[in-house]
Amino acid sequence: LRPITNIIPGPVLGGQVISALESFNVPSQLLSFSLDSFDEVVQRLLSRAPMDVPYAIDHARPILSDIISPLFSQVDPREFVEAARSIDISEEYAVRVMKRWAYSDSPLERIHNIAERLTRHYPTHRFVIDLAEAKEIGLKVEELEDSTDELCLLIVDAAGPLISIKVPVEESENEQEEADTSDIDQEQSDHDDSQGEENTNQTDADEQVTDSQEVFDSHNEMVAKRGTPGETTLHGNSHP
Repeated sequence: LRPITNIIPGPVLGGQVISALESFNVPSQLLSFSLDSFDEVVQRLLSRAPMDVPYAIDHARPILSDIISPLFSQVDPREFVEAARSIDISEEYAVRVMKRWAYSDSPLERIHNIAERLTRHYPTHRFVIDLAEAKEIGLKVEELEDSTDELCLLIVDAAGPLISIKVPVEESENEQEEADTSDIDQEQSDHDDSQGEENTNQTDADEQVTDSQEVFDSHNEMVAKRGTPGETTLHGNSHP
């Protein structure tokens, strides 16, 4: 068993996905890191120089700011809000499913407590919840028999190739420029091919005209030798 969470696009391009829990926990993890780092800096100052605590705190602030500010500046509030909304959706669906089916006889408070713990109290979706912990949470679980366990594994193996997640990936500026350049090159190539085909067709037509003119000229020479009046040209005009 694993925690309940939605899968959302990751911060790295290329189709990577992460659980909403990972993105949602970033600010709290940074806050915890900041407080621990602040305490560490204050303790180091107090141990290395004779000073009182307020003086050490005042000197620790700029030191900690130089360390923490670059980290917090990379946190996108929109991603945090989207992750929080995604977790709210997961929790609400869990409550509705539990109320409707397996936990319809359970108190509503118990259902909400279970859903909240499964959606918010674990660091990542990949966290494994074993049988003992699932019972401690309040879930209705029991150990599978060996035959049922093997059947479930067969079902998972059979369904694996049918399950996939596709996330739209935004093109980077370089990829977009390369795509635009490729389109322009393709258009130029198509234009050159079209122009070359027209030139080939025109050359063939000129050769046909030349061949036809030679035939008519040969015919006129034969007529002149026989003493037959008249002259035939390519355009079919006759001059007596």
